[in-house]
Amino acid sequence: TVQLEHINRLNTMGELVTGIAHELNQPLTAITTSAFASSKMIEAGKCSTEKMLDVFEVISLQAEHAAGVIRHMRKLSDKAQVEQSMIDINSRIKGVATLMSTNIRDAHVKLVLNLTSNIPEFLAQPIQIDQALINLCKNAIDSMADSTSNRTLTISTKVSGKILEISIEDSGSGIDAEMQKRLFDSFASQKKDGMGLGLSITRSIIERHYGNLYLSSTSKKGSIFIINLPLEMNKI
Repeated sequence: TVQLEHINRLNTMGELVTGIAHELNQPLTAITTSAFASSKMIEAGKCSTEKMLDVFEVISLQAEHAAGVIRHMRKLSDKAQVEQSMIDINSRIKGVATLMSTNIRDAHVKLVLNLTSNIPEFLAQPIQIDQALINLCKNAIDSMADSTSNRTLTISTKVSGKILEISIEDSGSGIDAEMQKRLFDSFASQKKDGMGLGLSITRSIIERHYGNLYLSSTSKKGSIFIINLPLEMNKI
């Protein structure tokens, strides 16, 4: 299981690195363009204070965006995060959304976050929770590849008693009955080019956190996967 998790993580990271490169290229290009434009304005003697402040604001915003992508990448790859710590689930979801933003955009998917505020922090292994979320989001995006319109990925959080519920909903074509029977098998897959490690490993991660993962519903209008996690744990 450890080896399969390692393989799955490497495959996922490879895909994400490509997306992150594109994600960083956008703000860096904007910064370069703005800096070049400002130098030309100075040379032409047209560098009013107002214009320069506008340019600096663009550079600042784009630099912060790039820094945010790098911060989230570090969180995902930090070996120290194999250790357990208290986590804010909404922050983890937003971080994963940032890491996958290029994948989401390139797939022409609309991302909707319905995150309940003030969810208590809980004990977890952050890198594993991120991996579980990434796997589910990747599956959701892939399931919408053949959809011609209304590609929507919705991630929601809520608390019932002492249980955290995370739902990942897509607007894909659903999962056929035969596939549902072996959905969490290690090598089950509806993909032509994948071994289907993601769901099996994701369930293992969630169960290691004393939670459960299941397919809540599926139809021709999409599927909903639910993660339930206890908010009170002494150890993992």
